[in-house]
Amino acid sequence: MRLFPSILGEIIIAEVEASNGTASTRVTTARYSSKSSDIILREIGHEKEKWPKRKHGIALLLVRGSDVGTKEFATSDNDGVKKITENENLLWTVHEENDFSTIDFIRKSSVENILNALRDRSLHIMEITVSPHSDIDLRTTLLDLYEKKLNFEHLKKSKEFCAFFFDSLFDKIKLPFLLFFFVLLFVNYIAFSNIKEKYEISETAYNIRLQKSKQERENSEKANRLFGEYDKIRSYPLALLSDRIASYMPKDIRLVSMVFFPENRSNAGTGTASNNEKLIIVKGKAEITGTVLLFAQYLQEDKLISKVDIININNLKDNGSYDFELHIIL
Repeated sequence: MRLFPSILGEIIIAEVEASNGTASTRVTTARYSSKSSDIILREIGHEKEKWPKRKHGIALLLVRGSDVGTKEFATSDNDGVKKITENENLLWTVHEENDFSTIDFIRKSSVENILNALRDRSLHIMEITVSPHSDIDLRTTLLDLYEKKLNFEHLKKSKEFCAFFFDSLFDKIKLPFLLFFFVLLFVNYIAFSNIKEKYEISETAYNIRLQKSKQERENSEKANRLFGEYDKIRSYPLALLSDRIASYMPKDIRLVSMVFFPENRSNAGTGTASNNEKLIIVKGKAEITGTVLLFAQYLQEDKLISKVDIININNLKDNGSYDFELHIIL
């Protein structure tokens, strides 16, 4: 009993009093309280503006009054009531007894206004009760409805109620369902963005490592070539070494002399290598001392050169320049 009321929501009960050619309507809402296991009724009058705004609900129509006709018939006499039950212009209810039964009926035109109002609200009329008596127990009728018709058995038997029930279920879960998928898509977007960002970082790191590995391989190959050239340095022409050293000269330096591999030279006290076969002595002039230091730094960065020693830098007071001596060790 708890599942169906929670999905279908409040039930609207329209009570029509049809007497002397006029009809008055009283509208009441009912909902089942699981806490108290009871039905809570709330009268809202007959104005449609006061009805619950939610559509696709359930409605009960109770018609009573002096305009309701009654006919008795034998239980075995089916033909006696077909004129009423097969008449589309009538609303009717059969009240079965032991040997004789009664059928109460009224013209639809007498309650056309309330029928149209219920249809406009897309309300499913679950039950129509027609009776000339005004002593219908509303609470008993509703309890009977909750017990016997708002269940899975009736859902399987009635195609009309089945279609209405699932329409109501879809209408109830539509917004939470859409919100769930929106949250799911948003979480998926955040997760995908995070994965994409991590992938891009990993790809960048991999490309950096790849580029660094390539650079190290090229440097290794270059070093191997330089070491090969270094091993064959004595077979190189002296002009090649001169051009290499001259390529590092700043523009305000002038070379005076360049001595390759001097035969006899004592390097004690200078800190230079004792193997003169790898020594080149360079002398020259410069306008400032910083230029000499820059020249030595350029030479030191060459892979072919192992060490550069600045032997001296002397200030020439007569012409405002400096002369210097460098020892280049291959």
